[in-house]
Amino acid sequence: MAAEITADIPNREGHEGFDVVWPWQEGPLKPGLTCVFRVRNEARNLPWVLPPMLEAVQHVVLVDNMSDDGTGEVALEVARSVGAEDRFTLATYPFNVSRAGAEHLRTPADSVHSLTHFYNWSFSHVKTAYSMKWDGDMVLTREGVAALSDLSWQLENSQAVVAVPRHPLTVVNESEAWIDLGMKFLEPWVYPMGPEFTFVKAFEWEVREFPETSERIVLNDGLCVELKWLDQDEFAHWTDTDFGKARAPRKQREWEVDQAIREGRANAVPGLVRIVAPPGVHVVDHVTDTWLPEAERPLVRRGRGAGGISRSAAESVQATQAAAASAVKAADQAAADADDDGDDDDDTPAQRGQGGGRREAKIKDLPGGTGELTDAILARSPHVERLRQFVRNSPAPALVMLHPDLEYLRPIFPEACDLLVLPAHEVPEGGRWGMIMLVAPDRDALRRTCPALPPTRGSQRIALWLDESDRAITLDPRSDWPVMTHLHARRISRTAALTMAIFGDPVSGHAALAEIARQSVPHDVGNRGLRVAVHGDAIAPPGDVNAVRIDEVLSAADPERDVPPDVVLTDGPRDIVLPEHPVLGRAPVVVDDTSGPLALGPLDERILNPIGFGPVEDDATNATLGVQEDGATSLVIDGQPHRVELGRGATEALVRSLRPARGVELTWPETEDRGLARAVAGLAMTGVPLVSATVPTWATDLLGPAVSAAITAEVDLADRLAREEHSIVQRRAALREFASFGWRSRIGAAVGVRVASQPSVSVVLATKRPDRLDFALRQVARQRGLDGLELILAPHGFDVDEAHARKILGEDKQLTLLPQSADTMFGDVLAAATNAASGDVVLKMDDDDWYGPDLVADLLLARTYSGADLVGTPAEFVYLEPRDLTIRRNDPSEMYAKFVAGGTMMMEKGTLRSLGGFRQVRKYVDATLLSDVLGAGLSLYRTQGLGYVFRRGDSGHTWEASVDFFLDPDRIQAKWDGLRPSRLLELDPADL
Repeated sequence: MAAEITADIPNREGHEGFDVVWPWQEGPLKPGLTCVFRVRNEARNLPWVLPPMLEAVQHVVLVDNMSDDGTGEVALEVARSVGAEDRFTLATYPFNVSRAGAEHLRTPADSVHSLTHFYNWSFSHVKTAYSMKWDGDMVLTREGVAALSDLSWQLENSQAVVAVPRHPLTVVNESEAWIDLGMKFLEPWVYPMGPEFTFVKAFEWEVREFPETSERIVLNDGLCVELKWLDQDEFAHWTDTDFGKARAPRKQREWEVDQAIREGRANAVPGLVRIVAPPGVHVVDHVTDTWLPEAERPLVRRGRGAGGISRSAAESVQATQAAAASAVKAADQAAADADDDGDDDDDTPAQRGQGGGRREAKIKDLPGGTGELTDAILARSPHVERLRQFVRNSPAPALVMLHPDLEYLRPIFPEACDLLVLPAHEVPEGGRWGMIMLVAPDRDALRRTCPALPPTRGSQRIALWLDESDRAITLDPRSDWPVMTHLHARRISRTAALTMAIFGDPVSGHAALAEIARQSVPHDVGNRGLRVAVHGDAIAPPGDVNAVRIDEVLSAADPERDVPPDVVLTDGPRDIVLPEHPVLGRAPVVVDDTSGPLALGPLDERILNPIGFGPVEDDATNATLGVQEDGATSLVIDGQPHRVELGRGATEALVRSLRPARGVELTWPETEDRGLARAVAGLAMTGVPLVSATVPTWATDLLGPAVSAAITAEVDLADRLAREEHSIVQRRAALREFASFGWRSRIGAAVGVRVASQPSVSVVLATKRPDRLDFALRQVARQRGLDGLELILAPHGFDVDEAHARKILGEDKQLTLLPQSADTMFGDVLAAATNAASGDVVLKMDDDDWYGPDLVADLLLARTYSGADLVGTPAEFVYLEPRDLTIRRNDPSEMYAKFVAGGTMMMEKGTLRSLGGFRQVRKYVDATLLSDVLGAGLSLYRTQGLGYVFRRGDSGHTWEASVDFFLDPDRIQAKWDGLRPSRLLELDPADL
């Protein structure tokens, strides 16, 4: 029998159901934040108040104290309207509660009429570890929603108390209001739940106790406004209004402001700002959505007039814009001067391109002290304020590791945190970290930073901030780690993202961040068998968490190393010959090939790839990109110049900015610039169409002949098909040349180390049509750019002359004949062919479709950069044989999808076998496999389809769709008479 729970605070009147029973009596509280409203007649405010709060916290409790305006009904309707009924609790408190002041003082604390008992009873409904007191007239801004959303998980187990500034907003009518920025209205609102955090009676009102040891966190200005309506009595809940500045200075200020507005003398009150909303916009919406987010910070300043702001709204906006422009100009000038480090070295453009180009705005370069510097940074990058608040609110001590390209952010971090600018080899001594955080520009920087992370003590909180990312990274913890109790991953703005993981016990910061780096791309495959050490400023291979950073080249051959590197990448002397290592039985090799494409280092194909490539708007224009003779980078998009740094090559932000462009015209300096060359190589990998009349010799040496030829090929980028063809040739060459897979293969071959090779391919081809056999064999025979290809030919109900088949197939392809009886089900034929395959991956090809010579190689490329379990192309080009008509369908490509053409499906043999292989069916075998792939939670990727033409005849197809289906005008983007494939198919006249 369960033990009876007794009341913690019985009420003296003996009203059943209104004793206080604290929720921790029933067991541990669940993580999260619950907001508690105690309201009376707030129906007017709740449509503004509740929606943002329901978005910000895990649960809302609203206690209605004898309202007669329908407050409870309105609250329920608002919760329903935003889909939050399951996170909303409505309770009723049916007793008159003493007004603040003298009445409160006369009322016993354990009476149901006491503010103290009312508050304790209301908060006893909270089931989460943190609770929040909030008033029914306080409206969160979007920034406020984001801040509370972060706090709801960031505070877990911290025992901190959080104060939130509020700004009184007196609403005169729907279009006019006065906001009070003349006084700091600040009090604690967010507390842990527990016996040390309950309400007690004070002289004027209730007060929530908390231990003196509790950390106190203060949030930013501008997070919420407190609504006050001029047509209501805002002081009806007070016994009297003789507050006095000593007794209740904030209430005295509110009273003075209220009277000044009513009497028409608001302009004379320092810090009052009049706001007029645009036509058709309610002033409350205007203030919370537009005015406050755009207003100059800090909102409440001491020493301005009589302690606040006293300018009109228009003047405030003008001042905000002027201050922001001045700060941005100062920050931009500092970044432009960052290369001037006080020495007399005359860096060449090539040196700037290879190791420089960072936004290294040094503290000494910006005017004023740290405060002015922080203001300049925040004006230029407002989202960074969220980073500053996040670190400030995190449990101490916090360790923040800062990527060197973001060193200019150093001044924004609180002095209480330990800040390391990478690469760093040691961290401060001490106990356990309250949080370990890495701040990096984007995924590529994250994945290259892993070797530079120093060993750290463990922490229960691991965080990652990506300053130039449009996506947040999630984390699936390793099975040998402690339990992850919370994961928070969200975009902070259009250009920044935050990931925060909380564990039950400490985890290694290095290991956790390395795992996040691995999981930032789909199905990372590690170092592919080539272990690398990085010395000096050499470019680290992306995503290789086993790469080690060394201080001395000779240390790579240290016999004490249990796992020595195969190669050493260095930007220093390369004529060093290392001794043999006892583990390797050979010497690690210092890579000395700094010419040609290897000099640009490996580029990350899991980030720089064609995913997302597609047609652009008809009015799209070309961008221009290049480096001027003075070393300045020039990027112009739609006629507007943009600031861009090329020290890291083609970043994700640069690629995003150029995706909408029709193409990019390149301009070149006369002297070598490896930063520009690296950017061009990366952009080429993404498929952003690049054009240039010529490529200088130094750039050709770095990019290689194939990429250079692709860039200089003549093309009409206004032609949608020609633009895509140009892009495919370009990205195909660049991916083969610069992707990390090819780079490791070439390095391995050069130093004699075995590395993972290109997977072998087995084509399975089942056919019932002897008249199509030669045609089908020619489609397989023409495949090129492969290490090896095997054909499993399964003639379905007829015999094949093996010698004839081998002659067509050619000596470089292997052939296995697997005849099947005519009554064997189609699925069983394909299953038998798959079982006979010896290749790493299996590709299903059909006997009547056209295949370009690079189709198999392109599918392997797509498999590499997408990480998908199954890859294929769309049936984008279709030849309708009965009509002698070629159509191009509106099938998008270079995307994760749910469908690909059945005659182009490629997947790993082991994965196919784990799904049960091709099912025992007579038709719809392709659709069945695709359904099995998706049903197993596997991924499917659709690459470009210009190297494939789907033939549609009158009969003989397992996919039953009429010719009219393909001629639906909503499905077609182009059509031509006769057979008209893309030029990339390289149609053989024998196949007409």
